[in-house]
Amino acid sequence: MWSDIPDRRSGLDAVDAYAEAVTEKVLPLFDDLKAQGEEEDKSFREWLQGQWAEFDINDDTTFRCLSEAEDYHNTRQLLYFDAIPRQMLGLAMAGLYHLWEQLAKQIVYWALRSPQTDHESLSRQVSKADFKALEKWLNCFTWNKDGTPFESQPFYPGLKLLRLIANVVKHGRGTAARELEAIAPELFNSNENSPVQDPGSVDLMLAPEHFDAAVNAVRGFFEALPAKLARDQLPWYDR
Repeated sequence: MWSDIPDRRSGLDAVDAYAEAVTEKVLPLFDDLKAQGEEEDKSFREWLQGQWAEFDINDDTTFRCLSEAEDYHNTRQLLYFDAIPRQMLGLAMAGLYHLWEQLAKQIVYWALRSPQTDHESLSRQVSKADFKALEKWLNCFTWNKDGTPFESQPFYPGLKLLRLIANVVKHGRGTAARELEAIAPELFNSNENSPVQDPGSVDLMLAPEHFDAAVNAVRGFFEALPAKLARDQLPWYDR
């Protein structure tokens, strides 16, 4: 299933590399598109104001044309400078979650593997595991000296939020969307007239700070890994 044996350091390196790519390539688009949208909107409003100033109240054709132009402009503003950047960020966060999921499964696989284990069966079990199954395996290990379980770790709420966001981005409305709305209703204050929406989709109100918080949660997971999972205290030949 996996040829490389992961450890704490490799997990952190992978997350940092992903976060750096998104931070340098995706997040700057928010500021760039915002500036572009504001500039286009200002130019259009100035043009429209001039057209209305010369408008003949009896000219129905011009009235319809100007109204349609304003509607098109407003839709373009909402689509290109508001909704699409949020969706791009949602995809980036979904990618971050799936990166964590694959790394976590690798870690669990190698922690459970032993000479007595049916490696092929274990590989199939872990690769097909959903979050609940993965959570159950992770709870088999001691996360703190006082025995605090996996779901009580400080990073867990952020990781759970990231999982729900990823599921909503991928599947739209459903169980994950209802659960996400219960714990983060502010993400659902979206424009119901969004041009990218369909009846089953959810236009989450994501911002760069949501991605930053998710990265911190995923890093927190790797930083808190028990020694058995982290493997960073084992000799190199036993990793």
